[in-house]
Amino acid sequence: MVPAFLAFVLVNCVLVRLPVVPDLDLLLVGLPVSLAGLRFRRCRVLAATLVSAVMTAAVIDVEMQRRLAAGHEIERLRGTVCSLPREKPEAISFVFCPEEREGVRYQLTWYQPVSSPKPGERWQLSAKLFAPTGSVNFDLFDYEQWLFARRIHGRGYVRSVPEPLRLSETLSTVHAWRYVLRQRLLGLAPPHEAATLLALSLGDTSQLAMEEWDVLRLTGTTHLLVVSGLHVGLLSGLLIVVLRSFGMPLIWVSLTALGFSGGYAILAGFGLPVQRAWIMTGVVLLGLGLARQLRSGFQLLLALIAVIIIDPLASLGQGFWLSFGAVSALVYGLHRGVMAQTLGQRFMLAARVQWTVFIGLIVPLAWLVQQVPVGSLLINVLAVPWVGLVVVPVLFLGLLALPIDQVVATQLLNVSAWQVAMLWDFLHWCAAQQLIVAVPRLDAGYFMLGLFGSMLLLMPRGLVPRWPGLLLVILLFRPYPALPPGMLRLTFLDVGQGLSVLVETGEQLVVYDTGPSYISGSSAAARTVLPTIKQHGRSHVDHLIISHGDDDHAGGKDFLVDHLSIGRLHQQSDCRATWESGDTVFRVFRVSQGSLQGNNSSCLLDIVHGEQRILLTGDIEEEGEYVLVQQGMNSDKAWQGMTVISAPHHGSDSSSTPAILNRLQPEYVVVSAGYQNRFGHPHDNVMNRYQNRQIKSFNTAVDGAVKFHLDRRHVQVMTARADQPFIWRRREHHDTRGNR
Repeated sequence: MVPAFLAFVLVNCVLVRLPVVPDLDLLLVGLPVSLAGLRFRRCRVLAATLVSAVMTAAVIDVEMQRRLAAGHEIERLRGTVCSLPREKPEAISFVFCPEEREGVRYQLTWYQPVSSPKPGERWQLSAKLFAPTGSVNFDLFDYEQWLFARRIHGRGYVRSVPEPLRLSETLSTVHAWRYVLRQRLLGLAPPHEAATLLALSLGDTSQLAMEEWDVLRLTGTTHLLVVSGLHVGLLSGLLIVVLRSFGMPLIWVSLTALGFSGGYAILAGFGLPVQRAWIMTGVVLLGLGLARQLRSGFQLLLALIAVIIIDPLASLGQGFWLSFGAVSALVYGLHRGVMAQTLGQRFMLAARVQWTVFIGLIVPLAWLVQQVPVGSLLINVLAVPWVGLVVVPVLFLGLLALPIDQVVATQLLNVSAWQVAMLWDFLHWCAAQQLIVAVPRLDAGYFMLGLFGSMLLLMPRGLVPRWPGLLLVILLFRPYPALPPGMLRLTFLDVGQGLSVLVETGEQLVVYDTGPSYISGSSAAARTVLPTIKQHGRSHVDHLIISHGDDDHAGGKDFLVDHLSIGRLHQQSDCRATWESGDTVFRVFRVSQGSLQGNNSSCLLDIVHGEQRILLTGDIEEEGEYVLVQQGMNSDKAWQGMTVISAPHHGSDSSSTPAILNRLQPEYVVVSAGYQNRFGHPHDNVMNRYQNRQIKSFNTAVDGAVKFHLDRRHVQVMTARADQPFIWRRREHHDTRGNR
């Protein structure tokens, strides 16, 4: 059965990543035969393959149909708040389930709400709806994939006119109970630690600040404050120890522990990480209770099958690979008995467990996020028992005391908050040491070598030499590949309605604009620009150019200045400079110093790279373009025949005039705009001008990030959406790969 189970998992993981939906009708034809084939050993792999394909294709087909039914216009909706709202001072976001469209789920944001929607309430509201889309960049977090995996079929914002109307009070739902408990915790727990207590008890991480997420990432301890297998497993283990001490039969101990851990999983929202943790715990407990001597590897495989059957889209989440990767490492690495009687033996066992998980997750982390928190081994040896054996038990006692004695509950919550404060002090100190190493993206060869190296390191001592495994793992920490001599890389990042461009030579990195800031307090610089810079192996920006002060261009300036080493900052007050990087010449200038204001006073960047010429135009409009043609270009024949330009002012109708297009005659133009933005960028008239002049145009709202590789004569172009043609992508994009 093991080969059949593996085939079932593999087929599911492949099909959910295909660019098209498999033909469900064709697969259904073979389903009866495949089910009959389960009886025969030789046919089980083929049967499992077809069963997995039918199940996965059916789920994908349903999700795509619901997306089509969701609609993307301003609509009057009646429905129910079907999630725990994420409340911030500036806005509330929640999942809304409309009554008119069965199975459809919208992720809505209500800015400056006049009332707070509660889970289970019925509302009538007007919403501006969009497709479940987001920015798409090369090898960064895929928000569209995240929405697809969580069955979000549309997103949008609540309109204040007509005023939203509450139709009925809160219904009795799990999320409603969670909301009541959240409000009680917020009222009783100390304010600074309340966010952490909510994360540990309810799986509600909405109150954690961005700085706290950064600390967790830098220390490799995100799993500590997200309800996961750690918490579910510890709760089950504590219950087993307590109940067995009273002489309860093993089967009843297992069932009781399974029930209590299931209740905790429901209380925590029963999201994907909690589902995986509870299912894996359930397989182990049932095997223990039934006195079945199931091997650990087979238990893990059964849990894997159960998770995929319950949620065929589970493998799209990073947590799926990290959680099963960690457990797989433990199953493989702890191949001998793990008995521990004395305190010293237990500490050594805890250290051995953390070492095993650390080695087992090096390759998955390098593959998924291109970062390895090398300090997480020592940090987790101390932090995991503190959270699992000290913080969480006291917190649970406080929650159990809430309906009995509020005074006792408050005291317990204060003790738990004090323990949390100590944890954060420790994590902040560790994060300040910067014990995290960025690694280049793995290809298949490096992935397999690293995986083999990890397996060697976790093998029993004396069986085979383990030092070659260390060498293979060290290969993952190789230097970032440098750009070949004479190569220029130009990347228009997808930052929504804004602009940010990276210009890289072998010696220098130039950043032109930083994209917008967001009402949540984050920015495109934090979500896109900095991760891309790190991904390219850079930690220093030689020149940061801010074309002008509008937020969609300068919203992330302060963030980049705080988080990177900046050689020189160019702004409107300092917008005249020329420098060289190898054979590439850069020139920052304004159309006319002091004579034009606003958008037309944007800093421009002119780049000459052999026979290639690039012009980044900021937000200049018609007036600035005419001045540029008359004063700046007539005396320079090299301006005619541009290779790449950024569309002035995001392709607004007040820019990209025939005069500048006729003078520049660009081969490529890139519009940096947000999907369905309220300004209507790019305007149809502008796109027609590009088309009439046979200018190859790209739009980040349609194509995602656009990357150019230029040597002195040739150009290669690729776009993020064409490079990642998954099933959850919008379908209006076109293939924009090109060579010249």
